[in-house]
Amino acid sequence: MAIGGVHRPLDADAIAHHLPGALSELRRVSRALTTTNSFLDRLEACGVVSGEAARRLGLVGPVARASGQDHDCRRDHSFALGPERPVEVPVRQAGDALSRLQVMIEEIEESSRLIGELIDLGLGAERAPEKSSRASASALGWSESARGESLVWLALDSDGRIARARLRPASVRNWRAFDDAARSRNVFTDIPIIEASFWLTVAGIAR
Repeated sequence: MAIGGVHRPLDADAIAHHLPGALSELRRVSRALTTTNSFLDRLEACGVVSGEAARRLGLVGPVARASGQDHDCRRDHSFALGPERPVEVPVRQAGDALSRLQVMIEEIEESSRLIGELIDLGLGAERAPEKSSRASASALGWSESARGESLVWLALDSDGRIARARLRPASVRNWRAFDDAARSRNVFTDIPIIEASFWLTVAGIAR
């Protein structure tokens, strides 16, 4: 990757070859999980995050969408996709671990569809433009990562080198709700399930 594009085109043939098999395996696993009652019973009403809490804490990604928050950078701040290729954003209302799983499973299907469409259109092959001059500047960038909205702000000095940088991965936002979810009508053995359903990283809050 590079600012403004990529150093070399994506290997569309490799993606087209491997994606169907990976998607088929993920579908097989998700069907097995979502048709096992004992598994579903452990997730339902586990680690609930209310819609009000999700709004107040500014949650992002599948964790937010499982609590009724209909936000997605791919749709709300679209660049490559455009209005002619709308993004279907899965949303649930219960805010529990089961809802987070359901949103993530639907995200896999939607992401796979988008990857296929973008490869067919040749997008993702834009090479980074050559810099004609060096000048101090700053910019804000964003993306909808698998965990949710991620932001990066960079400031360059007069030589084109990074002078300041500020990163805000999705986990910075979503860790805020973990404590509330862990306290929500749960027993101690629910904590690993809640943690897995949030899919957080400790590195995501490092400075």
